Amino acid sequence: MSWYDDNKQFRVPVAVNNNSGAATIDASITIPADFGLFWSQVSTNGHDLQLTDADGFTRLTWSRQTWDHATRSAVLQINDWSPQSADATVIAWLYFGDASPVDTATSFSVTSAKAGRVISGKPAPATIIIQAQSLLIDNDVPQAQYSWPPGQSGYVVFDVSDHLAKQAGPLEGKSDFEEIAAVTVETRNGGTPYVGGNTPAKTRVSQYDGRALVWMYLTGSVDGQNYIDEITVTTTLDRVFVFAARRVAETAEES
Repeated sequence: MSWYDDNKQFRVPVAVNNNSGAATIDASITIPADFGLFWSQVSTNGHDLQLTDADGFTRLTWSRQTWDHATRSAVLQINDWSPQSADATVIAWLYFGDASPVDTATSFSVTSAKAGRVISGKPAPATIIIQAQSLLIDNDVPQAQYSWPPGQSGYVVFDVSDHLAKQAGPLEGKSDFEEIAAVTVETRNGGTPYVGGNTPAKTRVSQYDGRALVWMYLTGSVDGQNYIDEITVTTTLDRVFVFAARRVAETAEES
């Protein structure tokens, strides 16, 4: 079971930008003020918080750099973390919601902290969500495709839920077993990597209703050109998946 402690009622994935990073890092995580579930369920002193590695149960050394429950202001820090990859978006878990918490925060100084981000809600109705599909053998053209307006920047979401292993039988309502540990992203144009096609630092991961979502931030579409957007997911079981989708230029009809 990847869940840290059954006394912790909630958890959320934290995406940390370790692209072109290091094997051991510090991280700084700003909790969104509009994360209503968090602020309504976390204890006012923050003693029920716990940060873990991507596996969901290996405790990390962490601190509350800033904590003001009344104004919904919080910055958490991680110290000397060795994540899954030194060149990817890496994942930690933030747990909260414990009626009888034991404070595990410590005190330390961070160096060149990597930025961690939390998505506080589920995708809006207009969000493009792609059911992740692996590339066919000996074929680099993905089956999945979607339409995207030229020149527009924004997120496309890959739903990788069906590819992660689950417990054979849920334990206390939780079936989590395999988790996302690291994500890299790439856009190709005509088979050649196109670095202007996305922003790796804005890669995010979220989870809701048992769905595991990878958010890829797109840029650089040119009218009339198609792209292939690809994510590589490394899991806590050291499995590696490559998922891709073809971005079809949404060309306006001529009058």
